[in-house]
Amino acid sequence: MTKKLTLFFVFFALVFSLASCVVEKDPAKYTVTFIVDGSEYQKIEYIENSLVTKPNNPEKVGYDFMGWFVGDTLFNFTTTKVTSNLTLVAKFSEKQATDTIIVYAVSTPEEIVLFNENRKEKENKRTEFFDLTQTYVVGDDNGWIFKPACTFYKVDVEAGTQEEVIINEWEYDIKVYLLNGDKFELLPEGSEMIDAINKVTCAIDFSTNAIGSAFKVEVVPTGLTNKQLENVEDYTVSFEFEVVDGYNVYNAKELAYMDNRTSGAQADAWKAFKEANGLDATFAPTNLIFHKNIDITVNDLPGYFFYSAAELNSGDSDYDKALGSMKDYENIYQRNLAENQTFNIFGNYYKLSIETLREVVRFDGKLSGEAGTNSHASLFRIEGADNANASLQNINMIGNAPRVENSIKAGGTILIKVEGPAFKAYNNLAACFFIAYFPNYTFTEFLMEKCKAYDSFNSFIYNWGSDKVIIKDCEMIGAGGPVIIQDHVRPQNADGGKIAHTKIINSKLESYVVGTEGWFVNVGASAIIPGIKALDALFTPFGKSFLKMSSDKSLSYINLICVNKSGNAEGITTEKIKGSLTIDDLDAFDFGADDPYLTGLLDQTLASGAPAFQSSKGGYGFTNGSGLFDVTNTQILDPMHTIYQGDYLCLYYSGMAVILGYFEAGQIYSLEA
Repeated sequence: MTKKLTLFFVFFALVFSLASCVVEKDPAKYTVTFIVDGSEYQKIEYIENSLVTKPNNPEKVGYDFMGWFVGDTLFNFTTTKVTSNLTLVAKFSEKQATDTIIVYAVSTPEEIVLFNENRKEKENKRTEFFDLTQTYVVGDDNGWIFKPACTFYKVDVEAGTQEEVIINEWEYDIKVYLLNGDKFELLPEGSEMIDAINKVTCAIDFSTNAIGSAFKVEVVPTGLTNKQLENVEDYTVSFEFEVVDGYNVYNAKELAYMDNRTSGAQADAWKAFKEANGLDATFAPTNLIFHKNIDITVNDLPGYFFYSAAELNSGDSDYDKALGSMKDYENIYQRNLAENQTFNIFGNYYKLSIETLREVVRFDGKLSGEAGTNSHASLFRIEGADNANASLQNINMIGNAPRVENSIKAGGTILIKVEGPAFKAYNNLAACFFIAYFPNYTFTEFLMEKCKAYDSFNSFIYNWGSDKVIIKDCEMIGAGGPVIIQDHVRPQNADGGKIAHTKIINSKLESYVVGTEGWFVNVGASAIIPGIKALDALFTPFGKSFLKMSSDKSLSYINLICVNKSGNAEGITTEKIKGSLTIDDLDAFDFGADDPYLTGLLDQTLASGAPAFQSSKGGYGFTNGSGLFDVTNTQILDPMHTIYQGDYLCLYYSGMAVILGYFEAGQIYSLEA
């Protein structure tokens, strides 16, 4: 018995000993990390082959939770077991709630599109500026608006529909870059070059520190979707420009800031108008800068400039015609410049129109008759110190006096008169004014460069005794009278008055007229035209002519370039005068001022009333009715004589000088040419 027990305990001890040598292994554990927007959201340790417990969904304002992802794969919490450390990243999608407003498309502001279009070549060359390279300019006196043209949609996610809507207010991200050398550098917030930026209206108010510098602006609407931001350049508009001293003009009423008269009826009228329209009556900016087309109507001006019913007698024979018409001898906008001051209008290739303004029908306030009335009313007038400067640049101007047979249009408006300061008209278009450019008794340079003018009722240029008028690289075609009228002002004065001088350089000047146009009728010049035309018979036998015929020979046209006359009369006179017109490098048409032979010839012929001629090649002659004779009273029969050469012919007659185009005989003039 004892032996058996002993064997049992030995066996049990052996088994226990073997069992105690087997060590149990612990199960593997792994870490699962949850990430939300780059930050740790939760971290949990799991035993191998366990299922992961899904945490509460994270929230993000404006977004819907899409799930937990491993890379681009959505993690499946119900079937996927943990076999290694895991990082699960939360992904979101932008909410598209019912009636969400989105930016659908963004494009360049409409007025900048118009600027770019106006600066292109045109099929109709009369609407194409000579210089298409001018930089857009912006003023510093008030905000310049560069607001994108945005299309907005209202999206209804539940219904699955969208429709275009108008949104008046939206916030934009605006960046301004300064050109430094050949690179644009982003201006920091608080830059001294900018006074303020309105992120809703997109108005940038530059400071005086910005004057003279070039900039680029980039504007993008806020609130773009993540997908749109991936192609943000499709929703960004940019533009380059320069800043100048001046006021940014967006409507016709703001042109009131040109006028700085301080006394008189006109000043009182403008003061009242400015105050009534919320404009500063004491503000006179150095420059005005256009940023859109401007149409001036009677509502954009003080009523003072037009006849009201209270100023007329209802019994007047011209009551109906005069009511609402413009008063004569009035200047709508006037700028008076002191010593060394400047004033410029920068058009930025936009249009200025006064087409709807009524004409002058009462000469100097007197009752009007059946015919038209010559106008002395101007849109712009600049006067003051002769060391001041003014200009009118890069603008397309349309007046209210087209070249028509209807003589009532004689009362249309003069575009601009300048008396005193030096003036430059550069790269302008002008059509349908009574007179376009009027150097008015001014003795500093009056320059028209790269300007076009068409279809004025009277002339394109009226030189009233000014001696430094220059027309350079211009095209002026289709005046109702001469291209240029220039007056010797007060020729009977003891000091000889003021003599007009005009220089033409590389310009195309044409005013083909028959002599019955409204201007000729209005100034009583129609009667003299047949007599002038009859003189052409002196030239045609030698192959030259100053007439062109219509194709059916029913009309004869004169290219009437310039008429020099006395300033004592509106129309043709017999008063002996002086003056000059110089074309390129040709001899001047100047009444023989530098040529004793021509002077002697004119002394005889003008005294006797005989017409005398000067060709642009330097040939002289006069007629007694039986042919052309030279200064020795010898008849000119040689077809090679210089009187029969050149492109221009001056007729000295009745104290005047009339410069005509000079052609080969038999040429045809076509209105369509």
